Amino acid sequence: MTAFQRSPWTRMIAMAPLLIGIAVVAFGFITPVDTLAQTASSNPPSLTVAGTLGDPPQERVLFISASTPVSGVEVLVSDFVRTDNAATLTGLLSVAPPPQRVEAGKPLTLTVTISFAQARSGAYNGTIWVNYDAGGIPASLQIPVTVTIKDPPWPPFLTLIAGVAVAALISTYLGGGRQRDDLAVRIERLAARVMATSGLPDSVRRTLRQELNLAEAWLRASKLDDALQAYNRAEQLLTRWLGWLEPWRLLHEQLDRARTLLQPDAQGKPAYAVAIHRRLREIEESAPATTDLNSIQESLNGVIAQINDFLHLDTRCKNLQTILDATALTPAEKSAYQAQIDQLARRIETLLPEAADNRPNYNEIDQALSDLNQRLKAHLPKGAPESALLGGQAGQAAMTAAVFEAIAPQFPRLTFTMPHPEQKANREAAAGWSGRLPWARIRLYGFRLAQFLILITLWGWTGYNELYIQNPTFGSDWMSNYFTLLAWGFTSEAARATFTSLAGRVGLSVEQG
Repeated sequence: MTAFQRSPWTRMIAMAPLLIGIAVVAFGFITPVDTLAQTASSNPPSLTVAGTLGDPPQERVLFISASTPVSGVEVLVSDFVRTDNAATLTGLLSVAPPPQRVEAGKPLTLTVTISFAQARSGAYNGTIWVNYDAGGIPASLQIPVTVTIKDPPWPPFLTLIAGVAVAALISTYLGGGRQRDDLAVRIERLAARVMATSGLPDSVRRTLRQELNLAEAWLRASKLDDALQAYNRAEQLLTRWLGWLEPWRLLHEQLDRARTLLQPDAQGKPAYAVAIHRRLREIEESAPATTDLNSIQESLNGVIAQINDFLHLDTRCKNLQTILDATALTPAEKSAYQAQIDQLARRIETLLPEAADNRPNYNEIDQALSDLNQRLKAHLPKGAPESALLGGQAGQAAMTAAVFEAIAPQFPRLTFTMPHPEQKANREAAAGWSGRLPWARIRLYGFRLAQFLILITLWGWTGYNELYIQNPTFGSDWMSNYFTLLAWGFTSEAARATFTSLAGRVGLSVEQG
């Protein structure tokens, strides 16, 4: 009985070694080579590197250890692909050539160099392949590598500062620039009103132009408070005179009439007329400074009284000549009287205006005219009437000896009803205090400066740390990263302005110019 004629179980036991050998050979073909020959490992098993564009190359050391001798060591580096697949870098990482053979139990040192010269910001993944032979069987070791690269610190910092600067410019414009532009427009509009308003005194119009030019000059020099003060003065002056145009028209008519009553001749005589014209100019030039037209009316009435005084003396002196011509005196007698009349005329020509309550020269000349008038009238032929100017009663007229004395024209006093004086606010108590407390102003500005620096520093540093320092791939999304940092800088200044405004409302600071 042969072996094949035995029972099935006997045949299966006899064939078992053959089946096992076949299975072993088949498994060898199915199992990967590196599973059989994976005798090497890396320490660390993966590599993570972070850097900044423009940094010098960095070096890392990998230790490869093998349980069996390895030979034919070859190192390959794959391309590095950014995590968003938007960029691929070649040559980012290089490995120094390794030894060809490593004994079992001895580490293989791999020096890895990472260069950021030609890189772009972002997170990149790549692989270092270590190929070798272990006992004649080829094998490989994969070492994952992650490299994160971000932009250098200065561009993000400048972007943050740019955001703060933009917000500061806006805050400055809202705090001062807008006021400056608004004041410039108001100055322009007020100048147009001055040009369009007729009937203003020339002196007032000149003063308005001077104030507006001064306001514009202060505005160009960025002296907003001074410019505003000049504008307010001009606006108040124009507002006041817009309500005085009709009363001023009546006053101006009387001023012009007063000028026509006394006219200096080419030699500047009489001196009285020259002084009166100068006084009338002073009254008109005082118009911008006056706060009550009644004061101008009173000054003009005083000048009118002086004009009437001069006209009275001048007329009486001329009447003396008329009386002298009508007398029956001899030529020699008339000559003596004529000298006295000429002397009085010269005194009148050199007379200067005097106050109503103190006019000694006027009274002296007036008395001399009265005395000479009485003496001359005593030499009139009988029947000549006396002048009503001297208060005499006319007698029976004699046609051949009639004498008529001229009556001096009298300029009536003004009796217009003028507007009431403006009520002026009493600011004297508050004036001057800002200059008495210099340390308060220093403390105020010091607090405002410290508040600005602290808020901007804290808020800005928080954004810089969160958005740049803590972001290892800053710059990979250029638009998003930089725009966010710019917006953060903008909000830092906005936060400072908001805090300052709130602090001012609760009394923590006082915004004074």
